[in-house]
Amino acid sequence: MPDSAILSKIVSREASIQKGIEKVVCSIQGDFSIIILAKEGIYASRGWGRKPLILGKKDKTYAVSSESCSFNNIGMEIERDVKPGETVLLNQGGIERVAQLDLKPIKYGTFEWVYTANASSVIEGVSVEKARNRIGELMAEKYPVEADIVSAIPNSGIGHAIGYSHRSGIPYARVFVKYDYADRSYTQETQEERDREARTKLLPIKENIKGMRIVIADDSIVRGTQMKTKITLLKQLGAKEVHLRIGSAPLMSACKYGKTTRKDEECVARRMSLSEISDSLEADSLAYADFDIFEKAIGIPKENLCLECWSM
Repeated sequence: MPDSAILSKIVSREASIQKGIEKVVCSIQGDFSIIILAKEGIYASRGWGRKPLILGKKDKTYAVSSESCSFNNIGMEIERDVKPGETVLLNQGGIERVAQLDLKPIKYGTFEWVYTANASSVIEGVSVEKARNRIGELMAEKYPVEADIVSAIPNSGIGHAIGYSHRSGIPYARVFVKYDYADRSYTQETQEERDREARTKLLPIKENIKGMRIVIADDSIVRGTQMKTKITLLKQLGAKEVHLRIGSAPLMSACKYGKTTRKDEECVARRMSLSEISDSLEADSLAYADFDIFEKAIGIPKENLCLECWSM
């Protein structure tokens, strides 16, 4: 994603905000959603669609946010999404469209629904939590397995696990709980830092593990190192079987929009087949969601979803 300081410089050098946004579109490689405070109000502009941007309203008060979850506890309702290519102005007069660029191709950020966005958010009219539940349901239909419980790597896999449990009829139970003060492990700079964060952020519930055949849901597998650690721990604590159901397709490359991983070589799916990944993790089975599942779960045609990091 482009740096905000660079974007502000590009916009400020033009004769108007609208012209500045047009310059941004012509100048950058990537995507954007930006908010600009000006004397006449707040401008909100969205690029090709990969990053959400949503408008809220309460009485005669208006707001714009990267996610609708920010409206939930302040009594605001969703007015609508800023459309890809659209620039709007918010002030005391309300919300006014001031520009609409014909940007192509429109690509919505699939990973927002899979993992990045808050579960309580709504993007393009699609509930993030419901989309994750639906991914899990479709995974249960396509990749059934005999098991005693369905669980998740919290918090990223919970929505998928609930959907899998609902459709399969296998009870949902927690085998890990998240330590509330831990950070996201995959965002750490070094492998040592990622491993340390992964060790501290999840606490096992031993009573739900011993003697059980467990389905584990998660949003993605990048390097595989942390998942292997978790499977090893589950089996050390007495799990009979561990089956993985992953709510995204195999990650094949770094995301140039800054949503998944930083380097192509970090992606285990680039160098191993599905069976090789499963063997390396010591999982009893492994299955990923696919693009058809994305399309059905989110309700947006797959040609309008950004799928670049899952495609070679």
